[in-house]
Amino acid sequence: MINNFVHAKLSNMIIAIDIGGTKTLVATVDQNGQVTNKIKFPSPPTYQEYVPALIDNIKQLTNDKPSIITVGCAGLIDRSAGIIKFSPNLHWDNAPLASDINNIFPDTPVIIENDANLAGLSEANALENINQRVMYITFSTGVGTAFMVNGALEPELLDSEGGHVVFEHDGKMTDWESFAAGKAIVEKYGKQASELDDPVAWREISKNMAIGIVNANAIFMGDVAIIGGGVGTYFEKYGQMLNEEIESLIKISKMVKQPLAVGAKHAEEAVMLGCIINAQQHEQRQQSTTNR
Repeated sequence: MINNFVHAKLSNMIIAIDIGGTKTLVATVDQNGQVTNKIKFPSPPTYQEYVPALIDNIKQLTNDKPSIITVGCAGLIDRSAGIIKFSPNLHWDNAPLASDINNIFPDTPVIIENDANLAGLSEANALENINQRVMYITFSTGVGTAFMVNGALEPELLDSEGGHVVFEHDGKMTDWESFAAGKAIVEKYGKQASELDDPVAWREISKNMAIGIVNANAIFMGDVAIIGGGVGTYFEKYGQMLNEEIESLIKISKMVKQPLAVGAKHAEEAVMLGCIINAQQHEQRQQSTTNR
């Protein structure tokens, strides 16, 4: 079951859209949060080509009007206007996706959120105890961050870009993702995380990961740090070392809370699951506002 931790019913069918740099996944989801149908298609190179392709694939899945449409996309989001202000993967600027979707589904709420936030939302809700302060860090081509409190995204940190915190590394000032992302691992060791089994290399990688995690937690004071993305898939290779490196850095200041680093549980499905939970929580907020 793709979404066994979606707890409440949705009012009607939703459409969930995970926009990747090369492919897009679209799914229909029933009232119980179950994916009923899905389709994946190559993401066209321009926004002008993308919208017709998206609409065509949605129509292949369903002719019914959904109660809500949720979208996950990398980049900066204007949530109130439903605009993708900038997407580094797709090179979109000020893409009015919500209004373009509403041309086909008028009056249907369209919620757009950063994909790292949605992945973090799903992973935080997959924990045995969701009533915690949770950081999610995705180590893939770049480094993305998300922050959740008690199973919901922290609204003041929705636009956080932890991967772009600046450190001194190898004698120069550079952002965290330039030396900690999956791409950096390939550049330095000539292997993907899946192929790398050298414990000395993983110790060095763990140190590079830990420094950003500890610095982020000096601000957030989280209980758990969930490691996602392509590197997160292989958490068993370095998880113990990462927690040791975090503990070592935490000792520098007793004021910083030590988070427990754990591996993500749904690496391939995290954004789609986050879309579903985001829709659920949006409807709950709307119902709460209506009942006041």
